[in-house]
Amino acid sequence: MEEVIKVLLPLDATLNEVCLQIPRLKESGVTHLFLDMREIKFMDSLDIGILVRVALTARNAGLKFFVARTQPDVRRALTMSGAGELLGIRDDKPPSFETEMM
Repeated sequence: MEEVIKVLLPLDATLNEVCLQIPRLKESGVTHLFLDMREIKFMDSLDIGILVRVALTARNAGLKFFVARTQPDVRRALTMSGAGELLGIRDDKPPSFETEMM
């Protein structure tokens, strides 16, 4: 089962909430976590750090983790920070991901 989470502002609050929900998602049978970032137009180093924490928490829980639909400036910030490869950035939502949360 996949879980799609639309990331909203404030970014830090949304991502911290996602991080706290990862154990519940795993227990409910979720295997893939997809963060839809299309609404985010800017990320600073704090935001990137929180996003990396979410990715590592998800992967440590055994979930496959992806970030997609990033704005060009956000993708650039993620790539320049070195987090882009870790986050598994995709250009679009995989077609099998249908559930939305948050």
